[in-house]
Amino acid sequence: MIIKMEQAMQYLMVLRNMPPATGKVGYAIYRNISLLDSATKEFQKMQDDLIMKYGENGRINQDSPNFGIFITELTPLLDIECEVNLFMIDEDEMYNDALSYKDYLVLQELIVKPKEEVTVDGGRSSNPGEHRPDTRVASVSGSGCQPV
Repeated sequence: MIIKMEQAMQYLMVLRNMPPATGKVGYAIYRNISLLDSATKEFQKMQDDLIMKYGENGRINQDSPNFGIFITELTPLLDIECEVNLFMIDEDEMYNDALSYKDYLVLQELIVKPKEEVTVDGGRSSNPGEHRPDTRVASVSGSGCQPV
């Protein structure tokens, strides 16, 4: 998948903050941290260089005098695209005692293979959002959908 550096860094932060997990879930988290670390390595170096240049004692925050310049130089870097082939598992392999429902919600996008969609005409699409045309039509009335 192709994602912007900003999204890759957000994914990385989310995965690093997950509670310890074991089995396939734990492996998927570990593997995706490794893949995202690799994809963002150059960005992280450029970000660190900007922090050293504009920050104080290796840190920068919104109160820092050069924060505006830092953000101005960092923002275009966040739009750089990178390709990451995240390690995905089947939804039925997702269960892990260490995870909460909130963890599952977050991980759904990051490690669970998308389900194959079935269109109204029974055709299958492996691309979410890709629908084949259907010749049947339905209209909406007060009692639900009615064939036309």
